Amino acid sequence: MKSIRLSALAFLIIDVVTILGKQTQVRIGLLIPTTWDAGQVERVEKAFVDFNTQKILQESKLFLHPELAYVSHNDTFLTSKSVCHLIEKHCMMVYGANLNNLGEISASTLNFFGIPFVQSNPSLLWNHQHHQFETSMNLFPKRSTLSSAILDIVKHLNLSHLVVIYHEEMEALLWKHFIDSESKRRLVIPKFIFIDKDNLKYELMSILLRLKTTTSNIVHLNFHDGTLSEDFLHCCQVSGFMNPSTNIILTNLGLNPIVLDPYKHIGSNITFIHMSQSDASNEPTALALLDENSVEHEVKDVEDEQDYFHGFLLDALMLFSKALRLSMVERFPRNLSCQGTEFWRRGKYLAEVMKKTQFLGVTGHLKMDGSGERSDFSLEISQLTQASVETKGTWAPKNGLMWSKRLSGYINGFTSGFEHLTHGKPSLTITTVLSSPYIMEKLDSKAKQRLGNDRYEGFIIDLADQISSIVGFNYTIKVTNGYGSVNAEGQWNGMIKDLLDETADMAMADLSISYEREQVVDFTMPFLDLGISLLYVKAPSKSVNIFGFLAPLSLNVWLLMILGGLMVSLSMYIIARISPYETEELHQENDGQTPFSSFRHCLWFSVASWVQQGCDFLPRAISGRFVASIWWFFTLIMISSYTANLAAFLTVERMEVPISSASDLASQSKILYGCVATGSTAAFFRNSNNPTYSKMWRTMERHKDEVMMAGNKEGLEQVLQEDGAYAFFMESTSIEYTVERNCQLQQIGGLLDSKSYGIALPHGSPLRARLSDAIIKLNEDGLIRDLKEKWWKKERGGGACQEDVDSSTVSELNLMNVGGIFLVLTLGLIIGTLLAFVERYWMICCQRRKT
Repeated sequence: MKSIRLSALAFLIIDVVTILGKQTQVRIGLLIPTTWDAGQVERVEKAFVDFNTQKILQESKLFLHPELAYVSHNDTFLTSKSVCHLIEKHCMMVYGANLNNLGEISASTLNFFGIPFVQSNPSLLWNHQHHQFETSMNLFPKRSTLSSAILDIVKHLNLSHLVVIYHEEMEALLWKHFIDSESKRRLVIPKFIFIDKDNLKYELMSILLRLKTTTSNIVHLNFHDGTLSEDFLHCCQVSGFMNPSTNIILTNLGLNPIVLDPYKHIGSNITFIHMSQSDASNEPTALALLDENSVEHEVKDVEDEQDYFHGFLLDALMLFSKALRLSMVERFPRNLSCQGTEFWRRGKYLAEVMKKTQFLGVTGHLKMDGSGERSDFSLEISQLTQASVETKGTWAPKNGLMWSKRLSGYINGFTSGFEHLTHGKPSLTITTVLSSPYIMEKLDSKAKQRLGNDRYEGFIIDLADQISSIVGFNYTIKVTNGYGSVNAEGQWNGMIKDLLDETADMAMADLSISYEREQVVDFTMPFLDLGISLLYVKAPSKSVNIFGFLAPLSLNVWLLMILGGLMVSLSMYIIARISPYETEELHQENDGQTPFSSFRHCLWFSVASWVQQGCDFLPRAISGRFVASIWWFFTLIMISSYTANLAAFLTVERMEVPISSASDLASQSKILYGCVATGSTAAFFRNSNNPTYSKMWRTMERHKDEVMMAGNKEGLEQVLQEDGAYAFFMESTSIEYTVERNCQLQQIGGLLDSKSYGIALPHGSPLRARLSDAIIKLNEDGLIRDLKEKWWKKERGGGACQEDVDSSTVSELNLMNVGGIFLVLTLGLIIGTLLAFVERYWMICCQRRKT
């Protein structure tokens, strides 16, 4: 009683501080079972006091105040009355634990008034009406997903003669339905036995005595009742069912391992699952509330299911606080009452934000699906041994069951459990592949004499040095062949195989994070972001075209221009014959005929005007001058257009690349293209739903002997060798490294996809969080950027192809571009000389006729 008064006094003091500090008080409703004693209630109130010190609330100037209301599993009227009491107290969220069927009643009422309702209720998920409540959420793991975890454990332990003991009919119905759908490919259908809770010991003892003679294995379906689990274990011991030939699987997620101590030396095989708690370094705001000393001293006096409730409560408060800050919801209607029809309009929006909010909490990673059920969580699988309780594996919806031999070596602390230690640090094996600039053999004079890690250098080596210094481990490099792909039989190769065979602790290389690989291994945070791009030669060799100067105008235009010149010449000749003004001045001066009376002079006038060189005689008549003006205007436009187009044509011709994107490749058949035969790039094209990429994959499959390469090095050599007849798909980071050193190559187009490189680890490895933290730190400090700058643009010949912008704007024309002009000039000189001889011969012939 004294403790309750102290707790009330603490809240009174905090209320005064809240008013003076101008914090916003937010009321949180709690539905408390009437069976709880004063100590349990006090601990819940203390959780609120501790939670209000969190940074997220101080920044938001919020203060969470608990409003308690009691419920009884045998009194639905009391439950309805308690819910209405919390509504009238203006609670912005209501939380309840293990309400069983009362959860539906509470959820229905709170949903009508738009108030978010969070539960940790194992029984709620059996009723599909729960999906209709927009404001309701359940922090207890989704039951169908939890069932899948238990079946994975049964399958891994290879248990036969399986018996499932249950105490609630609804539990068995869903389990039977789930097992029926999975049994054909996973395990033999088990036998289900119902035992009433009210007559547990008598019925259970008789059943266990009968099962003891059949070497059966038992799954005890009980997800939250700690007392029921203890009674079940006691009956198993008294009946003699506990022996080395039988297995017992407990499904109580809140089971305290202390209750297993009496059974250590019996030689029993007891496996149990529990929620995997997050690491304090990852989420201090949630785990800081679990005061280790208080838990250690109080655990003897408090039911272990109360500790279970405590963790879910803290996560519920954190979920509400984060969502409240994100949703910007501030006001709560003051006139809500169960006697009225008003409801909180913004409450359903707040509940929607809560369903989309995810974080790492006391009970692990918390993430909801659209219906408000917890779809993502992590379980630890432990087994009882004669020495202690040992963690044997982990299970998560995304990764499935990870039962690792190495896991027990990590689990009790990072620096313990390793067989090989150097200077107090664990020694890890890193599997990798040789790939520039990530891992390369050193090329100095002592390269052949070097041993171990000293043989290698590169981006990954420097990155591993940085990460190992932060996390605290030594490492040994193990070079293997292949990144890791799966064959038709489901067998993996390369680095992924090393991880699955447990011959390496991690894989560090230019290893892409892909869905297929994540099914069998874990990845850290990415350390490099990239995508697939195209490698191609800069200037493919072309056939020589000495008449390229004619290309700016099409053949039709050239013919029409020649025809236009002939027509102008003919027009000038006719005008000179018709118009009297063309020869009027010549008759007065007795100078003879006009030059335009000769067609050859008219033709010369057209040609001289065409090349803009002028002529020594001009038309005199207005009609002739008009035709000449139109011709000059025409030639001005055409010559100007030709000159401008010629400059652009020659420039583009020098810079022209036959392709500019992957779509250009797909729409032609002259240039072949390919990628590395095994790896994420080939998987991208093979699994793509994009019509263009699917078409390209079919083309690569048809020519796979010609275009699919064993590695990036072979692809690079093929691009250079084919000189424009082959393009190679590879990661953009590798292309950046290549074009910095080989000036004949370039990257074409943008990125076809977005991917990342990460460190691969065996499923469930505790190194994952520490390595991810180290990568984040290195990114924030800019060290990864500096390492990339070093190995891409400085070391091993980097920076050789940096172009000078001033010198690259104008480039010289070579003989291939203008050779046709010289040929025309030469032919012109020859033809002109020949015509002179013809004219001379013609003149001699004419003189002979006259004589």
